[in-house]
Amino acid sequence: MSDEPCIVSANGCPAGVSTPSEDGYAAATAIWSKPVGRMPRAVVHCQTGDDVRLAIRAARDCGLPLSVRGGGHDWAGRALCEGVVIDVSGMRSVAVAPDERAIVSGGARAADVAAATDPLGLAPVTGSVAAVGMAGLTLGGGYGR
Repeated sequence: MSDEPCIVSANGCPAGVSTPSEDGYAAATAIWSKPVGRMPRAVVHCQTGDDVRLAIRAARDCGLPLSVRGGGHDWAGRALCEGVVIDVSGMRSVAVAPDERAIVSGGARAADVAAATDPLGLAPVTGSVAAVGMAGLTLGGGYGR
């Protein structure tokens, strides 16, 4: 990597990129535990898997660290890094398959899963706070039921 700053751009990502010089950056980096130290060079707001691939490519091409922000509730602040944050909070779809398994997008929250399963009389295994992201819960976070 050269000494020149690498530019992380949207490169076709419809939802765009938030950088420290923009008004929406504070909201894009807001997490439950409050940011401490690590602040990203860019937050890529992903709406699709293609957006995620573009964000990963941008981080790789610039030699920057990468993190993922879904619900933003990680008490340790791991959703933020000094490089590129892939924000999947806009990817909140939940579909229930005929065999009653839920197909959950990366940014779905416990409330999204409950909204999809409640009408079917199903009891989802989620966290106890509706706004917490399912990705983090699935990967070992939370103190849910």
